[in-house]
Amino acid sequence: MKKILYASLALLLMATGCTKTSPSDGDSDNADDLLTEPATGWKRVAIIPFDGLGGGATPYNAMKGFDLQKANGQFAVLYTQHSLEPVAHVSSDYFYKTVVSENATATNLQKISFGIFSGGGNSSPFTWYGQLLPNSVIPVFTGMDYNNNYIQLRNSTGDIIAGAPASNYPTFKYTNDGTFLAGSMWTGHESFLWHYKNPPDPIGDFSATYRPGVIEGHKRLFNIPVKAADGNYYEFSLCSKDGATTFMVIRCREDRTYGATPPNYEIVDAGTVANMPQSGFPADFLELLTYDYNTETGEITFVFDDFQSAASGSDARKNIYCYRWRQGSLTRLWQASLDQDADFSNAVKVYINKNMLNEWRLKPDGTLYTMARFEANVPQPADPAIKLWEVNNSGVKVISSITYGQTVQKDFTLSTCRYLDGAYYALAYPTGDGRYRIGDPHYHMEIVKLNP
Repeated sequence: MKKILYASLALLLMATGCTKTSPSDGDSDNADDLLTEPATGWKRVAIIPFDGLGGGATPYNAMKGFDLQKANGQFAVLYTQHSLEPVAHVSSDYFYKTVVSENATATNLQKISFGIFSGGGNSSPFTWYGQLLPNSVIPVFTGMDYNNNYIQLRNSTGDIIAGAPASNYPTFKYTNDGTFLAGSMWTGHESFLWHYKNPPDPIGDFSATYRPGVIEGHKRLFNIPVKAADGNYYEFSLCSKDGATTFMVIRCREDRTYGATPPNYEIVDAGTVANMPQSGFPADFLELLTYDYNTETGEITFVFDDFQSAASGSDARKNIYCYRWRQGSLTRLWQASLDQDADFSNAVKVYINKNMLNEWRLKPDGTLYTMARFEANVPQPADPAIKLWEVNNSGVKVISSITYGQTVQKDFTLSTCRYLDGAYYALAYPTGDGRYRIGDPHYHMEIVKLNP
């Protein structure tokens, strides 16, 4: 059995760990206080200091990465600092943002008046996703209340700016112009589209509409919403029809009412999906993993697997696929077997009902990459590891693997992997559950680069 923990969501603080002393055994020669050793292949290129305790909290602290990108030639980072007040049993994770140049230490650490709190009657029903708007240093925060089916949006200062009922685990992204865009599918019933311009203009411009889940016999299996260069919203879906896998692209007509005539959509493109089994293939059980939309070319590149649990009673996946659509054509870029790498296969299994579009990413050529932390428990417990995978025509390939206790001895984690300017970067930071305590020179965050 494998237990997978996504690095971007994992390792909230274990309070008992910060009482250990430092430096750690075997680390006394680390004069540069590196979190990653050169043997791992990751090289430090920038430092983000820990910003102190603040608020009278005890030294049970950690850091956590949320987003990393480049803007105006500098690194932009969104992260949290975690603290635990043990008497009141209140846990807080305040968001910070900063920009820093390569081979430098960040000095402008901007604390945002918004955080994630738990304990002491402060627990929130929302799962919060923090990210930077594309090519900017502007943070946005998206809350998903999966139990009560609600979306809440907060702006760069943490203020609530919009909310709307949700349905069926929406997946969402922010477009280059700052529009929040989400979609979901209640298979066989309706598709759902949400969009909101951030910053709000005008205030209250939160649109939530829905459309048929079956159109002209095509049962739509998932929904990829896009905002095109013409300003209109579209939905791309893989579908099943008469046992075959098909696709459909519709333009969303928000000037028309659902159920009216003419309908509140127009079919833009449709056809059969080439290079996929069409006989005996469980076309109803395809699971979207991630997608990208190129506003300049109008191309949608997307990755999915053939999820078969509903058909076979298991959670087996056989293959993973990448296709690219542009008006008039749908082309398969690659297909890979999930039998090639058991760890990657298990990482895919825990993807269900998580908005991981920010962590499952595509390079311009359609190569999928993702990073995950996991622990192997069979045949016996093993050291935790973090792996970075690429998937393309060459199959599933491990690009980097860090094994704690074997490759490194330090108590940090690695997450928020991004492919920027032709290279992989990630955030390394202390977890707070190991041998480094507040005040130790290792207690900082690093931007690290994977050497080719």
